Amino acid sequence: MTPQSAQTEIKHVRIGEIRTATTGILKATLGSCVGIALINRRTGVCGLAHCFLPFDPQGKPSPNARYADQAAANLLRKVAPETEDRKDLRAFITGGGRLLSTGPDSRLQVGDLNVKSVRDSLYQLGIKFTEVELGTAKACNGILDCDLRTFASEKIDQHEFQADPLDQQEDRWSKQ
Repeated sequence: MTPQSAQTEIKHVRIGEIRTATTGILKATLGSCVGIALINRRTGVCGLAHCFLPFDPQGKPSPNARYADQAAANLLRKVAPETEDRKDLRAFITGGGRLLSTGPDSRLQVGDLNVKSVRDSLYQLGIKFTEVELGTAKACNGILDCDLRTFASEKIDQHEFQADPLDQQEDRWSKQ
């Protein structure tokens, strides 16, 4: 997915962060992390959460997206705070990659746990969702276009990840 024009603002959603907007593009680069996108079709508010871990081992509440089991509810409060808005929601999840081992004998990985945790949370909240590019062996970009109210997930290769100017994290790919 490409921005509508060169003027479209792209806001990168970092690990553990929730961002909302009514215009522009929200983008998260995901490996084993899971992205949750919500679009409120009535109000035009869109939100993207970048979930890092499946749950807080100490069970403490968190106001952000750090923990996948809490992120959907936190995002929902920002995108559709009124109960009547919830019938107008579109939801998507992506990411949860199996980047370290993809063999049949590999154990359940953090990406799998993140996906399960997000699914369970969305089911509990009664939010129907579409799964896009879950559990692949490659990282992906979750891209929420708030102007068009669309969501897409793009697999990314090693060289694309390194060249992404929005990703200011340490270059982990080239050190393998």
